[in-house]
This record gives sequence, structure tokens and C-alpha cells, in this order.
Amino acid sequence: MLNKLKKFFTGTTPEQKAGAITPVTNILPPESTNLAGGHKKQGDQYLGEGNLSAAEQCYRQAIAIDNTLVKAYGNLGFVLKEQGRNDEAEALLRQAIALDPDIADAHYFLGGIYQAQGKPDLAQASFQKAVTLTPDFEVAYRDWFFLLLQNGQREAARQVLIGGIASNPGSLDLHYFLGNLYYEENQFALAAKNFQQASAIQPENAELLTHLGNAFHKQGKFSDAIASFNQAVAINPQNIEAYDNLANSHLAKNQLNGAIVNWRKMLEIDPGLAHIHNNLGVALFEKNLFDDAAANCRAALKIKPDFAEAHFNLGNALHKSGQLALSIESYRNSLRYHPHFADALNNLAIVLKDNGKLEEAVNSCRQALAINPKLASAHNTLGSALHALGKLTEAVASCRRALELMPDMAEAHNNLGMILSDCGEFDEAETSHKQALKLAPEMTSASFNFGLLLLTQGRYAEAWPYHEYRHDPRTLQSNTKIPKLPFPQWQGESLAGKSLVIWPEQGFGDYIQFIRYAALLKERGLTRFTVFCAPALKALLATAKGVDAVITDLASLPAHDYWCLALSLPLHFNTTVATIPVSIPYLHALSERVAQWQIRMPANRLKIGLVWKGSEGHANDRNRSLPGLTSLAALWQAADAGFISLQKGQGETEALNAPANQPITPLGADIRDFADTAAIVAQLDLVICVDTAIAHIAGALGKPCWVLLPKINSDWRWMRERDDTPWYPQTTRLFRQKEHGDWNKLVAEVAAELKVWTAKVG
Repeated sequence: MLNKLKKFFTGTTPEQKAGAITPVTNILPPESTNLAGGHKKQGDQYLGEGNLSAAEQCYRQAIAIDNTLVKAYGNLGFVLKEQGRNDEAEALLRQAIALDPDIADAHYFLGGIYQAQGKPDLAQASFQKAVTLTPDFEVAYRDWFFLLLQNGQREAARQVLIGGIASNPGSLDLHYFLGNLYYEENQFALAAKNFQQASAIQPENAELLTHLGNAFHKQGKFSDAIASFNQAVAINPQNIEAYDNLANSHLAKNQLNGAIVNWRKMLEIDPGLAHIHNNLGVALFEKNLFDDAAANCRAALKIKPDFAEAHFNLGNALHKSGQLALSIESYRNSLRYHPHFADALNNLAIVLKDNGKLEEAVNSCRQALAINPKLASAHNTLGSALHALGKLTEAVASCRRALELMPDMAEAHNNLGMILSDCGEFDEAETSHKQALKLAPEMTSASFNFGLLLLTQGRYAEAWPYHEYRHDPRTLQSNTKIPKLPFPQWQGESLAGKSLVIWPEQGFGDYIQFIRYAALLKERGLTRFTVFCAPALKALLATAKGVDAVITDLASLPAHDYWCLALSLPLHFNTTVATIPVSIPYLHALSERVAQWQIRMPANRLKIGLVWKGSEGHANDRNRSLPGLTSLAALWQAADAGFISLQKGQGETEALNAPANQPITPLGADIRDFADTAAIVAQLDLVICVDTAIAHIAGALGKPCWVLLPKINSDWRWMRERDDTPWYPQTTRLFRQKEHGDWNKLVAEVAAELKVWTAKVG
């Protein structure tokens, strides 16, 4: 925020001027050379030196000699007034006026006495008489103005200034006071006009230029404001207020760099300005410089440890840099010093949600809304947390409430679109995403989510361009990193005679799904096709037709003509549901690996592989993974079936300690890579798994696979309301939750189908 306009100039204030000793030797006419005049002159000299006692004595001597000496009465009255002897001063000034009613100074001094005595009407009459007698009596106008202002007579005070300026067009003070009066009344154009007139009188007054800049800023004339502030700091490079206001004017023009430069100049002058360190942190945050933003917030907190807003902004920076635990700590520190900080409660809820602490996130949102029921962002966050908990009806209601409060909140439209998609309301979901993009075309997460909605519906031709936003760093929760390679990204150019390297992204299953395009790339004339991947995928991906080399070490990657992200291949091949490459199998188990695992296979007639959990770090793992192996107990009713655990990582040890009524062969702990997994799957009759990489291995090998899908955030590639998938036709079957989190009913359905299947294949 701009600093509040100071009421007075620095230096001598109007109040100080009103109480200062005003030399009178040049005000009264020259004296005669008689004795009384000599005493009077001596008194004037003492008065000019500030020796009031000596001046009083001289004036009294002059009056004793000549009791008609008007100027001596007037000056003595002034001296007594300055000594606080108002009653004596009043009497003397009245005598002076009785001797000469047209002596303007006496009326002016008498006005000051009446003001001090609390007699505003008499004071006003005296000031008015003074300016009537001497129209260019600037200080009389000034004191009359303050008298009226202090008594709440603003309009009358304004007219006094206007009259004073008419008689004193060169008065800097009167122009300034009038400008300040207009500024306080939010009449910023008139304020600027008077500040400009004052500045023309004294162009080198840096503080006046600062006030002029403030008036311009308030009118939205940010360029003019910047020009005024720049003049101010050119005159006074130590003018901290001008630098601060310069920063705010640049900020108003979305010129973050200008704001940053001026806040840094302020800190060069005074490194102890905690609020400026905080402001700088906010600006750097807006430039996505999250580490620098955090450093500045910490600098603010070193100066002021109880600075709630700096703790809050530090939490924001830490959240964006992925330091969720520290972010939570910062928000809680903010709330320690400001318990009713609704925005901090809301942002804390966002991080808790991202950290999988959904119930805590909901509670934090509700606390924020108890403080501020109209905080639209908290309603939106609550909707997002409820969505993740599968409470779709409540989630929709929360997002709609956010939009009632803030109809142009693009993020709420985006969230509502995602929730409606899980509700199966695709038309409404599409409307919501389009509205989000209309309001915020630069909102890459809305573009990405709209793409997911289109993919879910099988509208691939429309969807692929939007899906490219997955690797935009501005996309929320984007985990796709663009590689820094010394050759260009493939944008669909001719590949005849060229070389290309495919770059991994997202999960292992994604790479396994899209390596199917290798053969098609070679058909376009590609001479060298390289796969860059994690070591766990190397041996398996090398079996894909068209792959020339598989590299796992970036240092050994040679130069290529192009590189391409794996999930961008469908875009460049204009893939539709009807044109998905389905030459299956497109991956193969290695014979030597098959032999190694064959001796570990159970002797049952039917061999069924099981995977009940995905990777713990997956964003949707809460929804897609089963609680545990015991959730699959109903499957053991299948006749003559031997179950094999392919579970690796999370849940792996459950198979080692399986209940007696759930015999299972635990192979997961001994699986070294995906080629081992493929060798096992190749020897199975069926794979039953949650949505994880195993489903893609089975699909790529052409093995029957049943995939158990959650109701919330089911992946786009499985589409909606289908029990099959065009990516792995004929072999992959989809089983979907009817109610969020209800795996029991789904497993019971799978168990019933398994009985039918075992009877059929037997």
C-alpha cells in the first residue's frame, strides 16, 4: 500500500510557524529618531535575537515615554503572547488597535491569542480583519485556515485558502495546504493540480514531488506518478518514502522488476525494514523465484519474528518449491501470531491437501470460513479437499458457493469442472473448464484439465494439444520436466534420415504404454531411434520393435536431431480412438528371464498375478490403491488357482506374511526390473491389479488383465463407463467402483467373475 500522505512538510510545520517568533522590524514603518523610537528599535533588535525579556523592557520604556507609539504596543503584545501571558497581550493589542484600527499585525496577533483562549469566533474575526487590511497577509490566511479546519469547518477553510491563493499566487504553503485538503477528501485531480502549482514555485522540493506522485497514483496515472517519484529521489536519493511509492506504482503497472529495484534501493538505505523484505519476497514469488522469495521472507522474520504476513508469504514460497512440511510449519507460525488469519488457514489447507492430509485440510478450511464466511478461495479449497475425499455432492456445493461470491474465479471453475467430470456430468464439466479458460487464458492447469476431460471422453483429436500443457511449469502439480538437451524438441517435422531420442515422463506405465509408437517412427524414415529411460525399464523397452538403443546415463547420450516426450507421440501421429496402434504384443519377455522365474511358479492349474497397491508417491494413490492384501480375500474362492504376488515396494511385505487362508507366492521382493516382471507375467493366465504399471506390461504382452479402478480421478486412458480399453483391446478388462472407496463390492464383483472365468478356461 502507498504510505499515507503526510499532513505537513518535514521541517517547520504550520503549527511551529504559528508559534515561532516573527520578526517585526520590517513589518512596521521606520521609527523616528526620538528617544521612544530608540527604545522601540532596541526592542526590535532583542526580539529578532529571541531575547523576549529584554525586548519587553525596551517596549515598555518606549510606551512610558510615548503612550501613542502604536508599533510599540503591538510588538509588546506579541512578546507577551509568545510568553504565554495572553490576557496582558490582549489588552496591549487592543490598545494598539484603538490607536490605529488599520494595523493588520495587531489584528493577526490578537487572533492568535483568541485561538489560544478557545474563542474561535473572535479569532476568526481578527484573522479576517487582518487579511482585509492586508490582502497578501499569507500567514494570516494560513492560521485562519487551520482555525476553521480544527473546528470542523472544512468548506469555509477551503474558501479561505482559495482566497489566500488569489491574493498570494506565489505561496507554496497555501497551494500545498489546499492540495492536502483535496487529497484527504479523495479529490486527487484537484490535489495534484495544487501540488503541481506548489512544485512550480519550489521545483527542488523532494517531499512535495512525493506528494504529487501520490496524487497521480491515486488517480491511476501511474506513469506520471513514477515520473514525480523519480524526480523526488533524484533530488534526495535518501527519500525512502519516494522509493516505496515508486515500487508501488511500478507494481500497479505490473512492472515487477521496477518494484523490485526500488525496494532493493530502500534496503540499501535501511536494511532493517522488515516490511520491505516481505514486499520483496512477494514480488519475487510472483516471478516464480521461490527460493529468493523465501530468503527475503526469512530476512523480514529475522528483523521481526512475530511478522505474521512474512510467515504466511514464506509458507507460500516453500509450498511452491515443494517443501510441504516446512510450508505447513510457516503457515502455523503465521497463525500463532495472527490466529484469525483466514488466508493463512486457507493456504494451510491447500498444502495439507497436497500432502494427503485431507481431513486436516477440510478442518482448516472450515476454520477459515468460520472467520470469514465470504472467503471465496476457502470455499474453493474446501471443494477441492472434499473432492479428494470422494464427497462429490458437498464438493460441488462448495465450488458453486465460491463462484457465487466470486463469479470470475477461474480456479473455482477449473475445480468444479474436475469434480463434475467425476460425477459423470461431462457437458457441465466442459462448460466449467471453458469458462475458466475464458477468464484466465494463461491458466495452464485449466488447459491441462480440459485436455484430460476430452481424453476421458475419447475426443483425442481435440485433446492432444491441451495435453501438452502437462509439462508447462505453471501447471499445478506438473511432474513433467523438460530436458535441457543441445538439440531441438521434435514438433512433427519430417524424420526421414533423422535421429530421435524419446524422453521419459510421469510413471513407468506411461512409457510402457507409448513405446508402441517405436515401429511407427521407423516407418517415417527415422534412421536411429533411442530410448532414454530409468535402468528398471532398460531391458524390457529394448524388446520393442524399432528401438535401436536404450540409454540410462545422460552422460552417454549422443547428439540426435530431435528429442520428444513419450506422451507427445500421440499428438504427432494425430491419434484417435480408431487409429490407436494396437499391434500387440509390442513388448516381449526375455527367454532367459522366463526360464529363471519358471521354477518359482506355483503348481496350480491356473496362475493369477496380483498387485493391490501402486507407488506411494503417486498423486492419486489414496484413491487407486487397495487397503491391503486382505481386501482381495474373496478371490481365493476361485477353484484350482494359484496366486502370485507381483507387489513391489509399498505392500510388498504383506505377501510374505499372508493369512493362512490366503496362500500366495511372494515374488515381488526378488523382482529386479520390469524385464523380470514381464517374464513372470508371460507365464500367468491372468493378472488382477490396480491402476499401475503392471496393467500396461500385461497389456503390452497381450496377457489377460483385469484392472480395478477408483471412482475418483480414474486415469484418462481408461475413459469412463467402459469395461474395456482401445489401448489393449480384447485382453484388458476394467472393473470400476460404484461408490467412492468401496473396494469390498468391487472385489466381490471381480470374485464372481473370476469363478465364471476359471470355469470357462478350465
